[in-house]
Order: sequence, then C-alpha cells, then structure tokens
Amino acid sequence: MKNNWFSLILLLVLLAGVYFIVTTVRDAVNQTAQQANSALQPLSQANQAMQTQVAELMHPTPTIIPDPVTYITEIRALARLETIQYSVEKVITAEIGQGFVRFPVWR
Repeated sequence: MKNNWFSLILLLVLLAGVYFIVTTVRDAVNQTAQQANSALQPLSQANQAMQTQVAELMHPTPTIIPDPVTYITEIRALARLETIQYSVEKVITAEIGQGFVRFPVWR
C-alpha cells in the first residue's frame, strides 16, 4: 500500500515536471518566432513598397486632361422650334506617369 502511494506521488511529480518543461519550450519557441518576425518586418515592408511601385509602373492610372476647345461638327435643325440637334467633338488627352517622365497615351 505504501509502495502504491509512493508510485502515485512520483507519477504526479513527473507529470508536473513534463508539463512545465513543455510550456517552457513552447514559450521559448513562440518568443523566438516573434523575434524572427520582428527582424524580418523591414524586409517585408520594403518588399511590399517595391511591389506597389512595380504595379504603378506596369498599370498606371491615366490622367485625363480635357482640351478647353470644343469643336461643333454638325448642326441640324429639327421640325420643332424649341429643339436643335448638334454633334460635339471634344479632344481628351490621357497621360500615364506623373513622375519624372510623362508618356501620352492617345490624343
């Protein structure tokens, strides 16, 4: 009987020791992973900034520049006095790359 109690206490002490060792190792691994992530954070931010710049170069947003002059190409009178039909042509320029170099897309 005395041997059973001793074995049970020894088993509980061993289980508690294993539990503390596992939690200590897990905490150390988590801390190391956090340190690695914080060390790689500037590289990740630089990579993301470079991806944004490349995306802007590959697919820039065109800037629409309307021409202030409008050309009326056709006027046609209709049967009623209060109405008139006309066609208007407006030149619009779209430019890409508002940085150092500008490239006209179409005119």
